[in-house]
Amino acid sequence: MLYVLKETPSTFETLARDFPEHCLLVVAGGSCLFVHVFSRVLMNSRSSSGGRKREEHQSSTTKEFLSPVRGGGSNDLATTIEEKRFSRLRTRYNIVYVFATFGDWIQGAYLYALYREHGFTMQSIGFIFVLGYASSAFLGTIVASLGDRYGHKVNCVLYGFAYAFVCVVSSRRSDVFSLYFARVLGGICYSLLFSSFEAWAIAECDRKKIHRRNLARLFASATFFNALSAVVAGIIGNAVVDTFSRKNGYYTGSQSRTLPRLQTADEARVERPLPELRIKTSLFVTEKEPNEFAPAFDVAAGALFLCGCLCASLWVNNKTKVNREDEENDEGDENASFEEDGEEEDQDREDEEDATKMPPRGRTLRKTRRKRRGGILESFKIVATRPELLSLGTTNSLYEAALHVFVFIWTPALEKRKDADQTVSGFVPHGVVFSLFMTCKMLGSMTYSILSSVQRKRPYVSGSGDNSNNTSIAQTRKSLRYVFLAAAISFFWTVVFKESYFVALFAFCAFEFGLGVYWPAMAVLRGELVPNNLRASVTSVFRVPLNVLVVMLLTAAGRASERALLLCCAAMMSFCFILSVN
Repeated sequence: MLYVLKETPSTFETLARDFPEHCLLVVAGGSCLFVHVFSRVLMNSRSSSGGRKREEHQSSTTKEFLSPVRGGGSNDLATTIEEKRFSRLRTRYNIVYVFATFGDWIQGAYLYALYREHGFTMQSIGFIFVLGYASSAFLGTIVASLGDRYGHKVNCVLYGFAYAFVCVVSSRRSDVFSLYFARVLGGICYSLLFSSFEAWAIAECDRKKIHRRNLARLFASATFFNALSAVVAGIIGNAVVDTFSRKNGYYTGSQSRTLPRLQTADEARVERPLPELRIKTSLFVTEKEPNEFAPAFDVAAGALFLCGCLCASLWVNNKTKVNREDEENDEGDENASFEEDGEEEDQDREDEEDATKMPPRGRTLRKTRRKRRGGILESFKIVATRPELLSLGTTNSLYEAALHVFVFIWTPALEKRKDADQTVSGFVPHGVVFSLFMTCKMLGSMTYSILSSVQRKRPYVSGSGDNSNNTSIAQTRKSLRYVFLAAAISFFWTVVFKESYFVALFAFCAFEFGLGVYWPAMAVLRGELVPNNLRASVTSVFRVPLNVLVVMLLTAAGRASERALLLCCAAMMSFCFILSVN
């Protein structure tokens, strides 16, 4: 008698088949922990080896070159004080920036559902989204450019308070006038988030005389906290909506103490009644009951209001200077003594008072500076006439336009492939996949931070020459070149393997990993190439073709197939790679 041994699948194979997203999330989280530990060990080893090299150098050098004024001790002191200044700047920036991004993430996830619950049709919601992008492209560009004249802190405080007001109005009003006004104001705030915060950080580095080589570490940490806030915002948003809303969404039994049972998409689509559609003939409509998704917007409003308060109390209203004045100040302060750590906060207050009480000569310089500045038109002219800025703006628009298309297409792409792939079972857990994407983005930012720290091998003195800046630009462009190539391959794979769920999930994770490298690297390039006196204006000008391109792509997305949209993303990434090579 023959016995056939039936091979039973292992526990890992069962988990990989039934819960592949959860397994990948655990692997990505473990990778983030490993990279963090590796970065700490690397920094400690480099600091110890650097100390030994300095001791050997001092022992082999004659005594006349070891005086307190000219010797290596002065350079070490300058580097130490500059590192302390950078640490304080990074802490101040990230505390405000994490609340700014948290407020944007938690309300952005429910924006479409909020309008649908208000009773608007898909066509009306699409028009509201287009209105927001148009406002960001034109009005947002004008408002962001005012930071070059009046200070970037003013725009950042305006972002926090204005965006909190937008969240309150959007969740509490359902009339056309209020929602259109809130969307226009939200588009302006969206432009400030991606221009004024970065401009303030770069201007503050220059004011504190921190070498711009440290911008890579600053923006890498900001990207890490941006992704972390997205994960936390998704969890908190889902919790508050499920807890405080009167309707329980896709869950049953949430009023009891037992764990709610998650319905399938088909069951929820049948059992859950759609909200009654109201024809918006009147400008003002009184709500009988609050919107189902209002709790998430209330949390966002509180976080954004706190962002504005923290920015007003922690940040200094720095103003960009003309490059000639920067050079004169740097030359005059090379041999100046550094201030003590406790005196810098008082100096910040004095700088703000001096900015408001300028002598007559300062007012004359400011008037001539305004004449030379030219605002938005001057920014357009500079971008059009400088090849490096034109290439930077083109890659910025194409990459982020593909990002917006990816946000629109990843959900139906994964759902379609999971239904067709026989090797996986169940439905797509959208919350887990979103957390997986954000974890990959965090891993990419941490990797870029390590690479940028490894590239800083030789010691430097604050205010060093242009050779280090050129090296930093070349290294950053090389990193972006690999990011563009990997993104193009990832999107192309999803087109070739059109029925494989694992290929699509891995490809999208690779794109998010590259996104974690892209944000800080692109911010470093803008910090090195964009003129100081037009920083916010040029950064906003970069977003004008981006918003126009996003409106065109999203308008055509309803008629285009999924394969066509993925090919469009692959083509845009390929063009970015060609521009980076040239």
